[in-house]
Amino acid sequence: DDEVLATIDLVVRLNGSTRMLDGFVRQAEAGEDADSWFYAGLAAWALMDVTAHSLRKHGMLMAALDHLSAALRVDPEHWPARFMRACYVTMLHSDEADEMVAFLLPPAYGITPAREDARLLIDLQARAGLRAPFGLAAYCLAAVQALMAGDEPAAWRVLRDGLVGTGDGPAEGLGGQLLVPVVMAMRRPELEGQPKLRAALARRCRSLARTREPVA
Repeated sequence: DDEVLATIDLVVRLNGSTRMLDGFVRQAEAGEDADSWFYAGLAAWALMDVTAHSLRKHGMLMAALDHLSAALRVDPEHWPARFMRACYVTMLHSDEADEMVAFLLPPAYGITPAREDARLLIDLQARAGLRAPFGLAAYCLAAVQALMAGDEPAAWRVLRDGLVGTGDGPAEGLGGQLLVPVVMAMRRPELEGQPKLRAALARRCRSLARTREPVA
């Protein structure tokens, strides 16, 4: 996934062409391939990021969310697709985002479905007995969503569960995207009143960002 993300980013920034996106969509439609839909969603988001025209930008945004949703229709347990959709939607509904963008999103991409996605991500990790370091991202996503809803006790509870329920170490896959919810959580002003929790989260954030040592 790291290599695909890097390739998508490079191609989009070189020419802004939809050719790669169209290729992923053709592959996905031909074989009902969840991974191809997932990559199409990432490509559409990357294209949105370099698009200036507002209507085309909105079209790429919707394509990104729709393609990630298509991946989940093929494979409801596709963790990366569910994570990226929940992460994108949460960012779009945050205080720092353009209110008009959130207003134009259909109900399927509201914050309530994103909260359900975050809960399912955590549930998938629990069912798999997964304690991988990257799993903390799902807990942080759920905590940020709880804070957006004004439910601080739920946010602190899920953060503590995440710190205990996942291992220490670098994140693998999805480039820096797995750090986004962790950073979002650390930037919330409510966390200033929880110094021990914030310090523990900061330590894990540094650990997640560490480059994995190559195997000798």
